[in-house]
Amino acid sequence: LPVGGPHRLEVRQLDSPDAPPARADDVWLGEVWLAAGQSNMQMSAGACGDDAASAFADAPDPLLRVFTVECDASLGPGAEARGRWITATPETARAFSAVAWSFARELRATLRRPVGMVVAAWGGTRIEAWCSRRALLGTPWRETFLN
Repeated sequence: LPVGGPHRLEVRQLDSPDAPPARADDVWLGEVWLAAGQSNMQMSAGACGDDAASAFADAPDPLLRVFTVECDASLGPGAEARGRWITATPETARAFSAVAWSFARELRATLRRPVGMVVAAWGGTRIEAWCSRRALLGTPWRETFLN
């Protein structure tokens, strides 16, 4: 589909063709980027101090949206991520990841297309929590964290 919108997304169950479809309105097509990491990625834009206040002046941007993944520990990949898409406004942007917010604003200005940021950040987590078991088994120090 071409970049832009708004579109309506409908999802139908193949095994239940008579069931009503799930719908989402106000869907835009464009860039989607992942911002993941620890506390430096989780820090909110509003926590950056008074100097950051000017960054929110142009925050009302219906084509810049952030999905912040709720922190939830798991021993393996999950079937879904909990959270919701939030449109950038002066009020909502303060809660966005500062790094993701800055990056998304720059992308919007440069590319002039919708930008969505998926933020998966959890301060204080160890690097091993971000790696698959398979990747960890291939490291020389695997006994340190797998025993």
